[in-house]
Amino acid sequence: MPSQAVRQRATGRVTLADVALAAGVSPITVSRALRGERAVDPVLVGRVQAAARKLGYVPDPAARALASKRSTHVAVLIPMLILVVMDFSRMMINRFNKPKPAEAKKPQVKKKSKPADEESRHD
Repeated sequence: MPSQAVRQRATGRVTLADVALAAGVSPITVSRALRGERAVDPVLVGRVQAAARKLGYVPDPAARALASKRSTHVAVLIPMLILVVMDFSRMMINRFNKPKPAEAKKPQVKKKSKPADEESRHD
């Protein structure tokens, strides 16, 4: 494979192309070797793995998902969830922090006592 200049990533991460250049193989061979496909010669797998270790290559799951058009991630969007949680929290705090009405403010029901002369008439 002829020597090629590899574009430097803005993130500074080592790419599959960097590993391919270091191992002297194509990027697809690097991909297949690192995924463990049996179609790759074990000698090449060893070279690719050594180059990946030397360069500090770490596979990027997002890049793999984009390239393969497959992902194991599921995104769930719940609009305004934070507002619902905040409103519920505010309601609960207000419920428990409400000042209790004073006992004097409660309506009190008292039984009327009968006059003494009325009680004696019924005996």
